[in-house]
Amino acid sequence: MQVGGPTHKHLKASPHVLAPALLIAVTAITFLPTLFNDFTNWDDNINLTENPLLIPPTWWGLWQFWKAPFENLYVPLFYTSYFVDLLLGGGVPRASITHAINVLLHCTNVGLAFWLICYLLDKLADSTDLRAHTGVSRVVACALGASVFALHPLQVEAVAWATGRKDLLAGFFTLWAFARYLRYTESRSSAAASPRLTRRPPGARGRRRPRPSRARTTGAADPGRRRANPGSLTAR
Repeated sequence: MQVGGPTHKHLKASPHVLAPALLIAVTAITFLPTLFNDFTNWDDNINLTENPLLIPPTWWGLWQFWKAPFENLYVPLFYTSYFVDLLLGGGVPRASITHAINVLLHCTNVGLAFWLICYLLDKLADSTDLRAHTGVSRVVACALGASVFALHPLQVEAVAWATGRKDLLAGFFTLWAFARYLRYTESRSSAAASPRLTRRPPGARGRRRPRPSRARTTGAADPGRRRANPGSLTAR
């Protein structure tokens, strides 16, 4: 019986791991031929192969991309990623390294898209009648939705073209920011629902309620004592 418990939990959680892993593997295999492509003379030479600020790669040249626009475009992170390509290639532009990083970025975006679809579908199921569709069926739905993002023909330009790195970076930070925003809203809603995490007003911090005096406490505890004192004085 003890062995059956962990096995059941493992089988229950395995679709959430196998589905994105399989989807990322299919995406990588689909775009694997791009690793054998060369650079083009359509912006690849301006941005990378013949860029005087990158060839040879120097820290001074990298700083120029962050200091001012290059070719009327201010995309310093884009050229910084090329700088990493050159460092990995020994200071020489290598098309295989650049295309491999493009494929890696796209696979990362596919994983983020899968997580976002699953998260939004779970939230939708909590508020509608989709609660019955749980388990493998919901994971399959997430995988199908993410596969449209992963294998759509519009993605070929961004992945197969070296200069398409800008689109991949923009997609990564957009999906990542969206995911972080959803987690932030979830944490705020859970904090508002928890009484332990309820915030006190700013003016209430550091203040203490004044304690009642000992005389007031005694009088309130024994009201008959105050009536007995006048009688005893009269008797004397």
